[in-house]
This record gives sequence, C-alpha cells and structure tokens, in this order.
Amino acid sequence: LSLVVPPFIRTMEQKCDSAHFQQIACFLIDLVQLVKEHIRVYLPDILKAMQPFWSTNQDLILRFIRTCSACFHSDFKLYLVYVLPHMLSILAEDSPEQKVKTTEIVHCLLNIVPSLDSHLNVVLPSILRFIENNQRFVKHQIEGVKCLRRIVHELDISLYTSQIIMPLLRILSSDYCDIVPEIM
Repeated sequence: LSLVVPPFIRTMEQKCDSAHFQQIACFLIDLVQLVKEHIRVYLPDILKAMQPFWSTNQDLILRFIRTCSACFHSDFKLYLVYVLPHMLSILAEDSPEQKVKTTEIVHCLLNIVPSLDSHLNVVLPSILRFIENNQRFVKHQIEGVKCLRRIVHELDISLYTSQIIMPLLRILSSDYCDIVPEIM
C-alpha cells in the first residue's frame, strides 16, 4: 500500500482533471474493498485530496465514503471530520435543482448511521430541515424519513427528542402530508 496509495493522493492534490479523478476514485473504491481497514493510515489524506472534486464528482466520493463505512463500520466515525461538513453544507443548500445531489447525501448518511453518534447535534437538524423543506417532493422526503428512522432505532437520541418531535409534528399537521405512514 505504501507504494500504491501515495502517488494517487499526490495526483489528486495536483488538481487532476475530472476524468482522471474518476479513474483514481474507482481504483480506490476497489482497493478499499480489498484491503479494508489496512488503508486506514491513508484515509485522512485521501479524503482531504478528494475535497476539490465534490462539485464535479459527488456521486463517486459518496460511493467511496459508503464503501469505507461498510469496511470500517462504526470506526469510520474517526474520519467523518473530513467529509461531514461538506455533506451538511450541500444538504443545507437544498434547492429544486439540487434534489438529486441532496438526496444522495441523505442516502449516504443513511448508510453511515452507525458512525454518526457523536455528530447528532449537527446531523439531526440538517435531516429534519431536509424533511420539512421537501413537502412537495415526497420521494425525497421519504429518503429523509428513512435516514431519521434508522438514526432513531440505532443511536441514543434521548438528548434530541424534542428537536425531532417538533419538526415532525409540524410536518404531520400540514395540509398535504403524504408521508404519515413513513413517519409512524
């Protein structure tokens, strides 16, 4: 690994083009699946090097994050500091033109729930805002509810109960709430 990974990191840091980044990202995804936690030493540098490519290759970066999370399980929480701020800022910029991007972020959060326990104070408000702001986009709203449901079932949310209940009550009391079965 010491001979393979650093050159890829350096190439990404030198602002390679999008097509080249896609090849590197696919290779790194395959590599993580093969070596699993042995790539842990390089993960901070890989995630830092990927940051400039969020706007053009978000889907590949999210796939890389999901792959790492599946390999590291709850230990992936150590690396959330490199990706979570960017993910939540994209989620905060939710607009009708970006529904696909923001829903991909919510889906990725759904996959990394076991690692989110120490970040609930920032993740929960973002997900609840996403659910509340997408009342006209039921499909996207359902993705947010699925993520919230998994968080509630798998993590200790006792400190955040009122933060969760109030937005859900506002959603349920709205005139056109199509997600009552998902919330219940």
